[in-house]
Amino acid sequence: MDPDVSSSLDALFDEVPGLDAMVCRAAGGPLVARGPVTGAETAAGVRGKLLDQVALVQRAVRHLRDGGPSR
Repeated sequence: MDPDVSSSLDALFDEVPGLDAMVCRAAGGPLVARGPVTGAETAAGVRGKLLDQVALVQRAVRHLRDGGPSR
């Protein structure tokens, strides 16, 4: 699955219906050394981590069962 491609997320949810929860550990962007980080490096990290996860949540919420995990 490629979180950068909306159709990839849609295909995942079509294949695995009725989810109780969604966990995302996907990340992209540059790995930078400790120390000064440029604005471009920070922006790439935000795009590759935070914004991809926000996109996943926006799509996933329509596919999650009401009330969370079944007991």
